[in-house]
Amino acid sequence: MPPHRNLRRILKKCSCRRCLADPWAVQLTAKTIRQHLLRQRQDDLRKTWRKHASGTLAIFNEDVRVPRAVSESYGGAYTGHNSPVLDPGAMTETEAHDGWLDNLENLESLSGNIPELEEPYGSLNSLSRSRSASTELCGDPYDEVLFDGGFESDSGSSAGSGSESCSNAEGFSLVDDPLYVPAEDLCLSDCENAETSSYWKEPPAFSEHPFLRKAYIDAFILGTFYGGTQEAVKHQLTSAYEDYVLFVETSGVPIPGLENMARTLRTAERCLGIDPDELIVYYYLCNVCFGRHHPSTIPHLDSPSCTKLDCGGALYTTKVLANVLQRYFLRPGKYAQLNAWRGAQDQPGQCEPSETIRRPELGDFDDPEARISDVFDALGWRMIQAGLERRRSGRWGVEDVDVNQIHQRFVSLPCGLVFQIFIDWFCPLQKSRSHSSGAVYVTIVNNPRGIRFSREDTFLYCLIPGPHEPSFEQINELLKPFVDDMLELGNGMHFDVWEQDDPALVHGSLWIQISDLPASRKVTGLRGVTAERWMCTECYATVSSLVSPDCFNPSKFQYRDDNRFLKYAYLSRDADAEQREEIAELRGVRWSVLDEIPGFNPAVNSPVDFMHAAYLGEAKHVLQGILLGNAMFQARNSSDKPSERFQEFFDSIWYPSSVGRLPKKLLSTAKLKADQLRYMTALLPVALYLAWGIDGEIPDTDAPLPRKGTKAYKKWLACQKLLKQRRVNYVLEDPNNSPEELERAKNIQTVRNYAQHYEAIINWCVSLRIMGSQSYTPWEIVRAERLHADACQAWARMGCHLTPNFHLLCHEPRLILRVGPVYGWWGFPYERHNGFLGGMKNNGHIGGEMEATMMRGWLKHQLIFDLILRLKTMETPSQQDEYSLAKLQGLIKGEMAPGTTRQRGTLLNLLAQLRSLDQNEMIVLPTRRRVINLHRFSPVHYDLLLAYLQIHWQERAVIVPYTAPSEDGEPLIATAVEAFSHITVRGIRFGASSNHQGRNLCCIVQRFVCDDDLPMMPWVHRGIDLGIGTWYAETFDPPEVIDAARLCGQFALATLPALDARGALWITISLCHTEEEPDILNSTDIPNLEQP
Repeated sequence: MPPHRNLRRILKKCSCRRCLADPWAVQLTAKTIRQHLLRQRQDDLRKTWRKHASGTLAIFNEDVRVPRAVSESYGGAYTGHNSPVLDPGAMTETEAHDGWLDNLENLESLSGNIPELEEPYGSLNSLSRSRSASTELCGDPYDEVLFDGGFESDSGSSAGSGSESCSNAEGFSLVDDPLYVPAEDLCLSDCENAETSSYWKEPPAFSEHPFLRKAYIDAFILGTFYGGTQEAVKHQLTSAYEDYVLFVETSGVPIPGLENMARTLRTAERCLGIDPDELIVYYYLCNVCFGRHHPSTIPHLDSPSCTKLDCGGALYTTKVLANVLQRYFLRPGKYAQLNAWRGAQDQPGQCEPSETIRRPELGDFDDPEARISDVFDALGWRMIQAGLERRRSGRWGVEDVDVNQIHQRFVSLPCGLVFQIFIDWFCPLQKSRSHSSGAVYVTIVNNPRGIRFSREDTFLYCLIPGPHEPSFEQINELLKPFVDDMLELGNGMHFDVWEQDDPALVHGSLWIQISDLPASRKVTGLRGVTAERWMCTECYATVSSLVSPDCFNPSKFQYRDDNRFLKYAYLSRDADAEQREEIAELRGVRWSVLDEIPGFNPAVNSPVDFMHAAYLGEAKHVLQGILLGNAMFQARNSSDKPSERFQEFFDSIWYPSSVGRLPKKLLSTAKLKADQLRYMTALLPVALYLAWGIDGEIPDTDAPLPRKGTKAYKKWLACQKLLKQRRVNYVLEDPNNSPEELERAKNIQTVRNYAQHYEAIINWCVSLRIMGSQSYTPWEIVRAERLHADACQAWARMGCHLTPNFHLLCHEPRLILRVGPVYGWWGFPYERHNGFLGGMKNNGHIGGEMEATMMRGWLKHQLIFDLILRLKTMETPSQQDEYSLAKLQGLIKGEMAPGTTRQRGTLLNLLAQLRSLDQNEMIVLPTRRRVINLHRFSPVHYDLLLAYLQIHWQERAVIVPYTAPSEDGEPLIATAVEAFSHITVRGIRFGASSNHQGRNLCCIVQRFVCDDDLPMMPWVHRGIDLGIGTWYAETFDPPEVIDAARLCGQFALATLPALDARGALWITISLCHTEEEPDILNSTDIPNLEQP
C-alpha cells in the first residue's frame, strides 16, 4: 500500500477542546499505529539527511512526517532552526502506546543536531509541503518540510557556497543526480490545480505493454539504487526503445504504445506512478515571519515584500540588469573597449548635445563627402542628452526637461552606455509551428561593430513563454523591470571594473528599439501598420495613399509632431478601458511602459528595421507581388518562356564558398530568407535582362496576360480589385475631387511594360545597395533617397500594388543620417540569435520550461566565454590551462576564432569582416599549410614572384635570382615556400578556383578582359552603383603577383550566351556591401608586403 495512504490514516486531528487549542496535538489509535509499524521495512523514525546543491540541509522522514525543520540560505551562510517539540501531555495513554512518545523524544533530540551558523539579511526561500489527498491535513503543520529555495542557475552559485554548490564531498555532480531538481523548476507544477493530479489514478505503465513497463522499472532501478545519472538513464531508455523497434521490424509482432515510450527518468517515474513531485507542494517563505505564500499567488503581488502588516520581510529577490552589467564590467578590458570609439573630439567632459537634424542641404555635416562608417559617425549619436526627466509641461502636456540645466551630451559622460533593444517571436519546436516564444535582446551600442551583436555581448533580457504572443498590457508587465533599470542607470550607478581600484560611474540610456513592424508597434503602443490613418508614424500618409505617387515623394510629406504620441499615451495610461480604446482609435497610440524613459519617443526612437522592411518586405513583394502578381513572366510563345530563363540563370551562377545559395525554384518558393532576398536583389538586373531580353534589348512592350481561368489570372484580377478600392478611397479623401476623377480611378489598369518595370527595378536595386552598405557619404544617401522615390513613384504611376514598406523606407535615408549605417543596428544578428535558441534541444514542454532551458543555454554560452577570457588573461598559464583553453574554444565550434567560415550567412560574414577591421587583422592565414619548392612547382610563378619582390622591396634590398652571385644582392631562394588552400582578407575568404588546395600567400592572379567593343548592357548607366561588370568569357590577362591585401571583395559569376561573333560574355555581380564600387583600384592606397 502506498505510503500516502498510511499517513492519511495515521494523522488525524483530534476534536476535543484541548487538541483544538493546541495545533501540535494529534490523535492516533493503537490499531492504526500497529498496522503502520507492521508495514515498516525499517525503523519508523529512521532519519535521512540529504544535502542539496546550495549546501542547505533538510530533514526527511521515510514514512512519518516530522515537525517543521527549516534550513535557510542568506548570501551563502546557512542557519538551522530547531524543530518544534511535540507536547507529550497532549496525548492520551492510548496514543502513547507502543513507544510512540519515546520516538517523539528521539525526534526532539535529533532537532538539536542542526548546525547554528551566522544569519545575514535577505533571502529567497521556498517551503516544500507534502501533499495529502485528505482535506483535513491541508493546514496541518506536520505536513511541512522547509528548505532553502535560493538556488542559483546551473552555471552560477551564491556567494560563499564554494564547491559545495555544484558537487558533494565525493565530487559527484548533483546536477546529474536523479533526485536533483533545480530550484527554478520546483514551483512549475504548483500553480496547477491539485485535483488534476493523476497520482490517485492507475499509473499509465500498468496499462502498457509489459516490455515497456519492464524498461521503466529497469531505468528506475538504475537511477535509484545504482547511482545512474540522468544521461545514463536516458541512454538506457533510448537503447531499449531502439531494441524494441528492431524487434518489431524483424518479428512483425507489434508493441502497442511503443511510439510514445518514455525516454527520460522523470517521464518513466510518472508512468510508474512514483513521481515524488506529485506529493509535494512548494511555498515561498518570508525570511522574517516565515509566512507561507503559494506560488500561484506570487504573480499577483505588487512587490516582493511580505503581505503581513509590519513584517518588512521579502518573499523573493529580483535579478536586475545592473547585476549583469557588474559581471560585464569585470571582463578583462571591457571598460576600455566600451570607450574605444572615442576620438580626439569625444573625450569625456562638459559638452553640449548636437542640434536636431535639419539637412538643407546637408549643412548639418562638416563634410558631406566624408564617409560614415558606424553609429559613432552619425549625427544622432551626439544628440543624446543627459540629465533629462519626463515632466508634465509644454505644448503637448509631456516633455523632457533638463532639470539641473547642465546641458550635457550623454556620450561625453565618463561612461555613458547607449542601449538598443530588439523584441521578436520565434518557434522553438521543430515539428510544430503553432508555438511562439518571445525574446527580448539588449545590446550596448558602444561596443565595436565587430563584436556588438555577438552572442557573448548581447544580453538576453527575458524569454516570453508561448504558445501565444502577449497583449499590450502583458508586454508592459514584462518590460517594467527593464524600464526601472534604465531609469536607475540614467541617474548613474557605480560598478567595479577589472584592474581598477575605484568603482566607475556608469550611466545608461535607451536609444532605439528596432523590432520588426508588428512587434515594434505593439511594444511602443502604436497602432498597427495596416491601420488606415496610422500606417506611418512620422507623416500623415494613409494606406489608401499608396496608390498615389505623392505617397513616395519626400518633398510632399507632412510630418507629425514627435511629442503628440506621448501626450495621448499618458492620457491612455490614466483612462479606463473604454477611453483607452477610443484614444487608440482616434489618436493612434496606447500606453507603453517605455514611455517612462526620458529621451525615448515611441515614433522617433523606433526606426524601421532595414532587414525586415527592405528585404523581407520590399524585395519579397517586388518578386512575388509586382513581377509574379502582374504575370511579368508569362510565356510569349511555346519557345519563349521568361520564367524558365529566369530560373536557369540563377541555377548557373557560380557563388563564392562563403555565400549562401538561392533556392532551386525561386519563383515558386513562398518562404524566402532575408539573406536569399538580399542576394536576389543584387542579381535581379541581370536575371531580368536574360529573362525578358530579345536580341540583347529589353523590349518596350507589354507582357501577355495569362489565360482566363488560370491561377495567375485570378491572382492578377484580385490584385486589380484591391487597387481599385484603394484608388476610390484615396479620391474620396479629398472633397475637392470631381466625379470624373473618381470614375477615372475606377478604370485604371496596371501597366505591364517590360522596359518601364526594368528601369524602376534598376533604380530600386541601386537605392537598396547604397542604403544597405557598411559605409557611405551623406551625398550618397541623398542619391539613394531620390532613386528609391523615383522607383516607387514609377510603380505607383503604373498602377502597381505597393505595401506600406515602400512608403516607410522613403523615411529611411533621413533615419540613416541620424543613427548611422544599418550594419550598426539592424535585425540580422538577432534573427540568428533566434535560430540559436530555437535550435537548442528541449523537451517540448510548455508553460515556460522550454524558455527556461533556452535561457540557461544562452547564459552558459556567455559564462564559457567569460572563462575563456580569464584563461587568456592569465599571466603565467600552465600547460593544462592552455590545453583547457584550446578545448573550450573548440567546443564552441570555433565561432570566435578569426577567419573561420564553418557556416554561411550574412551575420557570420559580417562579424568576420567587422572583427578584422576592429582588430586590424588585414590577413589571417589558415592553420593548415604545406611547403613547396617553387622552382620545381612552377618556374613561371617563380619569375613572377621575383619581379614582384624586386619592385616592392627595392628600397629595402636588392633581390636577385637564386642563380646570381651572392655579391649582386639577396638571392630569392624559394625551395621552402608556404602554400595555403585559402586566406582570409578583411574577414572574407579567398581561395584558388581551379584547385581546392590553393596556391600560396603572394597571390598569383589573372585579370578578366574587357574593352570598348563589348555590347552596351541596359544597366551600364548604373553599373558602378550596382557593382556589375561585363567581360569576355574565358579570356584573361597574363598572370601577375599582387599583394594579398588588394583582394577586397567577392562576386558572383554568370555566363551570358553569345549575342554575336564576339562570343559568350561573363557577368560579375559584386556581393560586397562595404561601399560603392570604385572605377579603378588605387594601388597607392594598398600597403606593401613587409620584409620577412
